[in-house]
Amino acid sequence: MNDKVRTAYTVSRALTDEIAAEAEDLEVTIRSHQGQKPFQGMEDYYPHVLRGVDALKSGPVRRDVLEYAAAGVPVFPVHSVRNGRCTCGRAECKDIGKHPRTMHGFKDATTDPKRVPAYWQRWPDANIGMPTGKASGVCAVDIDPRNGGQQSWQELQAKVGPLPATLIQKSGGGGQHYLFRHPGCRLPAALADGIDLKGDGGYILVPPSLHLSGKVYQWTRKDPVNCLSKLPALPQTLLDTRAAGNRGPQTNFRKGPGTRD
Repeated sequence: MNDKVRTAYTVSRALTDEIAAEAEDLEVTIRSHQGQKPFQGMEDYYPHVLRGVDALKSGPVRRDVLEYAAAGVPVFPVHSVRNGRCTCGRAECKDIGKHPRTMHGFKDATTDPKRVPAYWQRWPDANIGMPTGKASGVCAVDIDPRNGGQQSWQELQAKVGPLPATLIQKSGGGGQHYLFRHPGCRLPAALADGIDLKGDGGYILVPPSLHLSGKVYQWTRKDPVNCLSKLPALPQTLLDTRAAGNRGPQTNFRKGPGTRD
């Protein structure tokens, strides 16, 4: 992320910590002292800093959302769960707290320091979606224990041997997402029974999104946002095992989390 965007998010995070006065003081200082020390030479930064201030003046935005975007992780708002129902308001909703709030879904994911705050100002309790595939550079091995995913995962690891240590998240429904660096090519939709592989055309929810169970999605490592930029490559051995078993279609175009976990 370049310094201009980082500067804008620094101001944004100040506002989310409810110290808007400090950000406003910074704005006044910049507007009244342009060209003077200690701001000399920073004229190109002013529009970005001031945009970060203006974007959040109407109210606080969750710090976790801003931290993802500031680290270069594209995010978009997803419906959440309120009183056991989806915030979409449909009584028959089958993807409670898991489908996008915006018209274009994961295609609306962004790191823009103006659009991200605007999303969560409009929907403060929205869950956080992250696209998988080339959009984020991340792919997710999605393990659903209710469909035999845990047993399949153990069997896969027995076949391919030790896998590289990577960032893992626990979903609110008891599943797990093992995150790897996306290889930049088409991936199979599934690896085994109960194990999906999310790449281009998909997305996952990220912590601290809320699940229908009342539990939140959780990372298993400290400093997860930083880890997202340092993920190990998706092991080719996993793909080779899948190809040998010839399980499922060769496609990535899934609808996202669905109703699984």
